[in-house]
Amino acid sequence: MTGVVVYDSGMLIALVRRKGLVQHQHQQIIRYARPIVPGPVLAQVWRDDPATRYILGRYLRECSVHTDYTEHDYKRIGVILSDVLLPAKKRPDVVDALLVLTAVKHGKASILTSDAGDIGAYLDTLPKADVRIVGV
Repeated sequence: MTGVVVYDSGMLIALVRRKGLVQHQHQQIIRYARPIVPGPVLAQVWRDDPATRYILGRYLRECSVHTDYTEHDYKRIGVILSDVLLPAKKRPDVVDALLVLTAVKHGKASILTSDAGDIGAYLDTLPKADVRIVGV
């Protein structure tokens, strides 16, 4: 992976569950980059459970939680939500759209996700995006 690395909620959940491959991926990534976790993604995963808080907190110290979004960003997310083509039973998700926009705004990026199909659909709404999707 090159460039910026952005984690989705599936990546964080896999880290909390101590999935070996994901832990290895994280250790490799932090050798050259500080992964980005969009604030709303953190909110999806954070729970009032001491074990979860401890494990997730440990990984978050090695990440940057991104919370700096503008009115323009939120308008772009609205357009992404109106343009995304998802399977019939899926509904557009603001956090997934924000995750993709976060990666795109950083230029060359990789998104680590447990939902590559949906993330790919959001990414397809943005032309010329230099973003790679990595399944976890």
